[in-house]
Amino acid sequence: MRKVLKWIGIVLGGLIGLIVLALVGVLIYGQVSFHKKVNRPVYPITADTSPEGVARGEYIVRDLVGCQGCHGPRVEEGQQPDRNAALSGHTEEIVFGPIEAGFNTLAIAAALNSAVAAFYYFRIVRVMYLVPAKNTLPVSTSFALSLALFLMLAGTIVFGLAPVPLIAFVKGVLSL
Repeated sequence: MRKVLKWIGIVLGGLIGLIVLALVGVLIYGQVSFHKKVNRPVYPITADTSPEGVARGEYIVRDLVGCQGCHGPRVEEGQQPDRNAALSGHTEEIVFGPIEAGFNTLAIAAALNSAVAAFYYFRIVRVMYLVPAKNTLPVSTSFALSLALFLMLAGTIVFGLAPVPLIAFVKGVLSL
């Protein structure tokens, strides 16, 4: 039984890894392809600020498309929404917002992702702090290992705080 569960875990882990790699690839492709400069004429955009144009815009946003349902503040039955807070969102509804908007698949995917992540990280914490060590031999370190760990830590901090140079480098490499 343990072998079967082990293989199921390995297969599921591999599938999740492939999905993550695919998503990273799509993200990099999107970053590169959506920021291409295209030479085309720029046309001025003018908004219809007449009372009819404003009324039409309100109708499209509020009634036709329903943007306010997901991106507006929560309004109780019988209350009028605050017009100054239109499309300001209601962050307290992150969990139930997709369900109320009809995006059940998105809500299920988010819940499954949270469950898998919690399971994964709780196992790491359990092994690190709760399971007694099988071997208490001292860990040998070398200058090369210390240098590699330092460089990885520095890269994580630098590119985590300022990712723009790394993204520019990847764009440059991919545009060759």
